[in-house]
Amino acid sequence: KIEENADEAEKLKKLTPLSIDQVKALIPNELLGMPRTSFDANSAAGYATAKGTYKGDGDKVLDIEIIDCAGEMGSLIYNTRFFAFWNYQHEDDNGYEKTTDFNGGKAVEKYTKSSERYELTSFSNDRFIVHVEGEKVPLDDIKKVAKDLNLKVN
Repeated sequence: KIEENADEAEKLKKLTPLSIDQVKALIPNELLGMPRTSFDANSAAGYATAKGTYKGDGDKVLDIEIIDCAGEMGSLIYNTRFFAFWNYQHEDDNGYEKTTDFNGGKAVEKYTKSSERYELTSFSNDRFIVHVEGEKVPLDDIKKVAKDLNLKVN
């Protein structure tokens, strides 16, 4: 697995990071029937990232972040934010965090009881770290969002 990770990081280094407009286009206007209520995009630090927040009925809140791991800085982020948790598990009275199989690869799944918050961080489309978290949103919906995002690059 370590060799595969090193190969992946080398491939990512050779790619050109997305522009701010390209990464912004990856954030949908609506998810799970909830409208996007805020948006941030950045491509200033040698890699591109975009975030969206969606609000639904009651206390339902969904946040997504997409990080383009292309280029020198992006491949470093891949190594530190994703691969570092390849085989990990933690549990306590307020929830858990663990590595799990997801969509043909690995993901980090987290649950916090006190806020009814699920989080899922996965590597997608051989390029992106996708982080989806939701308050009062079931884990199956979090996984559906992460799996169904359209991460095609123009």
